[in-house]
Amino acid sequence: MDLPVSVDCFKKNVYMNNLPTYSEAQHKDIPMNELLDIWLESKKPRIKISSLAHYRRVVDTILKPHFEGKTTSTITRFDIRMLTDMLLRRFSVAYTANIVTITNQILEFMCDNEYTLKSPKSNQKLPSQVKARPKVFTRSEQKILMQYLTSDMNLTNMGIILSLYTGLRIGELCGLQWRDVDLVSNVIRVNRTIQRISDGSGHTYFIAGTPKTVHSEREIPLPSFIVNMLKPFDIGSPTAYVTSGTASFVQPRTFENRYKKILRDCGVSKYNFHTLRHTFATRAIELGFDPKSLSEILGHSNVKLTLDLYVHPSLEQKQREMELFATIF
Repeated sequence: MDLPVSVDCFKKNVYMNNLPTYSEAQHKDIPMNELLDIWLESKKPRIKISSLAHYRRVVDTILKPHFEGKTTSTITRFDIRMLTDMLLRRFSVAYTANIVTITNQILEFMCDNEYTLKSPKSNQKLPSQVKARPKVFTRSEQKILMQYLTSDMNLTNMGIILSLYTGLRIGELCGLQWRDVDLVSNVIRVNRTIQRISDGSGHTYFIAGTPKTVHSEREIPLPSFIVNMLKPFDIGSPTAYVTSGTASFVQPRTFENRYKKILRDCGVSKYNFHTLRHTFATRAIELGFDPKSLSEILGHSNVKLTLDLYVHPSLEQKQREMELFATIF
């Protein structure tokens, strides 16, 4: 038999049942564009200047226009799906995936800090990425290029050779100072890269910052013929940049333009500067480099990344390897 419930007790139960939950009580509904600025501010202490500049560019040019007029509580999964569809129409799958990743970080921040009760994060699947095989100079092209570069050695030619035989990225090459080059131990130490940074107002500037990742800070052994090429250019100034010979660095865009002119002059394929890195890795594997050693020289986090992205066996190499079957009879 149920016991009678007093009126006061009944009123108390009704009151308690209608109290807002913790999340409802703390929920802060603000304009989405304001939330995006708050998120950017929260990232400042923890990321590199270049990463912050990229985030700001994505926020200002893509996310703010898309979420204009929305508040944190009115964003839905449909809005996120519409964003993804728009990105796929305008950009590659790879760039779309990058922006979606940033957006998901923002949505998690929005939910974790109770600017909304439930994250509108969408699990929409992106199309499979079909990666084009990166270009690599053939052995004959590499020979022609080397003959051209060594016929009139200067700082630009020497820098191109250095990337071709070490796999240095163009920003790392332009950021290399003579204090990073040890011609006694025959190594170079990569701890700096030149990066273009957006100031948020449509203008850009260059900085000498830390390398791309923690694995990009590395020591690269130099073959003796590269050491002999470098020695005549060492002016004895530790803070001078290797590709300029002065205290000022050459901007990567300027150096790449010089490189492209050289390709035109010597008549080889008009590939971008990063092709030197692809070519170095491919030649290294063809010569029998240990994949783990090559991965560390390139500054990768794991061997799989090296093999998947930078190693492109030629048809000639595959034919030579297939001929090995003849040795078992």
